[in-house]
Amino acid sequence: FYLFVTCWLLIISINVIDTNIVNNTVKVIIISCLVAGFVYLSEILITGDSKSNFLYKALALCGTASYSVFVWHQGVFAWYRYIVNGGELSVTECAGLLLVVVVVSVASFLLLEKPLLKYKTKNAKRIIVACTFAVVLLVGSYSFYIYSIAGVIRDVPELGFKKGEGKVGMNIAYCDRIYKMDKDFTSTNKKKVLVIGDSFGRDMANVLLESQYADSIEVSYIYFINLNEEKRDKYIPRIEYADIIFVRGMMLDRMAEPFKSAIKQNEHVYGIGNKRYGRCNGNVYGKRNSAEYFSLRQPIGQKDLDQYEVEKKYWGDKYIDFIAPLVDENNTMPVFSDDKRFISSDCVHLTKDGAIYYAKIFDLGKVLGFE
Repeated sequence: FYLFVTCWLLIISINVIDTNIVNNTVKVIIISCLVAGFVYLSEILITGDSKSNFLYKALALCGTASYSVFVWHQGVFAWYRYIVNGGELSVTECAGLLLVVVVVSVASFLLLEKPLLKYKTKNAKRIIVACTFAVVLLVGSYSFYIYSIAGVIRDVPELGFKKGEGKVGMNIAYCDRIYKMDKDFTSTNKKKVLVIGDSFGRDMANVLLESQYADSIEVSYIYFINLNEEKRDKYIPRIEYADIIFVRGMMLDRMAEPFKSAIKQNEHVYGIGNKRYGRCNGNVYGKRNSAEYFSLRQPIGQKDLDQYEVEKKYWGDKYIDFIAPLVDENNTMPVFSDDKRFISSDCVHLTKDGAIYYAKIFDLGKVLGFE
């Protein structure tokens, strides 16, 4: 039993502390199996005088408090990240927040849930149902309204948002517009630029299109997942026809051999770098009335720094470095461009202003062969 519990706690700790060991799917499977096994083993152990068994009582208490914990944990963690810490939470912070969740959940159960359960009369039930319906209707209606305007309840100049003009999906729409460029080259007098990658690749395409060379190039885009054997006839000609190719990070090594060989035959192949702007732009926005608002910076997570170093070493002088031009000695990145605009709306993808900003920073004339 103790060996089982020790293994259970060990794997839970590994999943919480080191996210590089297993992916999310494996985590969910492991934790689900371990919890199910733990509950089953507990059922065996509580045979006999189960009502006086400590383990039985502990499990019963966990089950009773589970709803309160479920309701409160997201709010506590979300507000802490929004108001206090927009970066990666330390183990100490997580432990402290869990303690707060436990205290708030117990208080909620004892002061709210438990008293309500005592009211068994017919009228009391009607009142509870009516109040519940009213709250759900009001909160649901208001939430739907906020959703329909994409949360834009006031003008946000630093994001280029105006009240009344918000649309669902508008933040990512600028990045995803590049999907429409998944087509063959047609121009005969422009430089043919092929971008291969995920959303970071689409960001790179936007930087190219916001640059002073936009009218002198034709950009074609390929989402890297499509590069398998079945797509050979569709994409190989486009790869061979391109003058310049940009490939996201380490994706080149994960492609099927026909595509990898075709890309490497091109002398002008560049790697698209990693970029991050913290973990919670809400935390930054919460400081919008402070004097240092537009000079705020966010730390780069260690995982992203490690990935950055690997990619930079792999590509050498053909690495499109999104970090080096802006990072400081403390490994932090600016949140805003020189003209006080958000570089990224979600800490990962570029806004239009962010793409324009990088188009000015990068020496694209040299990369594209115009200098």
